[in-house]
Amino acid sequence: MDLGSELKAYAERGSAGAHDRLANSALRESLRARVRRGKRRANVAAAAGVTAAIAFGAAVVATPHDARLSPDPSPSGQAEVSERRPLPHLDTTGYLVTPGGAFVTQEAVACQQIPDVPVAMDAIPYPGSMPPLPTWIEAARIYGLSDGLPPNYPIPLYSRDGAMFYQLAVSEIMREYPASVRVTLALIADDGSWWGFTARYGVVDDMPLDDPGLFLTLTPDPFCQGGPRAVDRSEIPAGTYDARVMVARPSGETVVSEFGDVRIVSGLPSWPFIPVTH
Repeated sequence: MDLGSELKAYAERGSAGAHDRLANSALRESLRARVRRGKRRANVAAAAGVTAAIAFGAAVVATPHDARLSPDPSPSGQAEVSERRPLPHLDTTGYLVTPGGAFVTQEAVACQQIPDVPVAMDAIPYPGSMPPLPTWIEAARIYGLSDGLPPNYPIPLYSRDGAMFYQLAVSEIMREYPASVRVTLALIADDGSWWGFTARYGVVDDMPLDDPGLFLTLTPDPFCQGGPRAVDRSEIPAGTYDARVMVARPSGETVVSEFGDVRIVSGLPSWPFIPVTH
């Protein structure tokens, strides 16, 4: 038995079955129940915060002001805020990456070669045919959560009602990247470690919490990785990575595109009312 082929087939089956798992009514109700619980907790916390603010305000009014007791602004606090870049929202400028170079060949490229192929600006194909990729990705959508969210959970790219050119994007993506085309995402850390994922695109109408639209599903490829941290097959940690996408077509053409920074974030910022546990 070819172990490599078996593991790749397993990864592809996991990605292809993501929609079937989402169609499970019990799973959808479980996720919605978690949202309801999260909203109740958020409302309780907000009410407590308002009460505390009123009490604090009354204390400030009752206390004489002494300029000698006023604390200096905290430089470390300001630096921390400035380094915490906001996450662009779906269907807004900055949510999707833009290509910064490409490498085109008529020969096969191994996964281990993706970080090292020489990209060039003049090799970038027509931008409309580039595989879309968000500038930030929630790790929980890749690996799942032990208390409800399955692994290989679709990542939104364009919403049906919010994206200006949704229909054009869908027709372009589905034509350029059918199931016969293999798309691989490599996320490369500063120390040279990198993690590889099989990427699949599809339209999903019945997502439990996301709006209908075009989605990307990422499945970890256990044989597409490298570097000191990735060789142990660990999950990719939160941080900023250099993103490269390899597209291998049945015709033999292979394109490796450079996309610059992509952030992996913990938690589920796209669903703020879901308490996240691992």
